Amino acid sequence: MAFSQVSCADMTSSNMEIGIDNNLYPNLSAIRAIPNSRPNCESLTKEEKKYYQPRNFSLYSRFCFDENYFPDTMVIEYAKWKTSEEYEKELNIVYPPQVVDLRDPDYNNTMGIIYKKIDDDIDKLPASAWHKVVIHPKEMLKEAKQHQRLKGKGYLPSGTELLITIEIQKDGSAKVKTDYHWFSAIGSMTDWAH
Repeated sequence: MAFSQVSCADMTSSNMEIGIDNNLYPNLSAIRAIPNSRPNCESLTKEEKKYYQPRNFSLYSRFCFDENYFPDTMVIEYAKWKTSEEYEKELNIVYPPQVVDLRDPDYNNTMGIIYKKIDDDIDKLPASAWHKVVIHPKEMLKEAKQHQRLKGKGYLPSGTELLITIEIQKDGSAKVKTDYHWFSAIGSMTDWAH
């Protein structure tokens, strides 16, 4: 019987999360769907996929991605939208009571109708309202990995967690912050670096 030899380098895995820090309060920020992301960092169940899926996000501030997904370039589109009070009143939105079983068809149908109303309203924003920020995840990961080898504290990390925060400013501009930490077979390091 032959055994294949696997190096430590082959076993590395890395994860990325994008966080949106909205400084437009009391207004919400509208975020266009980010390709290959999981809004709110949750995977959809087979049941949930049967219902309407939004293409704009005003209620989520976290987006996660599959393991080792680090494209060269990503473009995040965002715009200033309404306040919570404005959109609930103008769109006649009444949220259903939270249910224990998120597969509940009545709950999912109601949320689908709400997401559709929000999508349709955000789509009415003029092109001039939208801003873009370009990030380079692959390059950001490479930089983080250079630091982890220098600051590895006695072991070679087997993976990196990269948090990219996009801070939307009052004037519509955006600041990008990168934080990361790394983990190994013996556990994660919780001290985030910049």
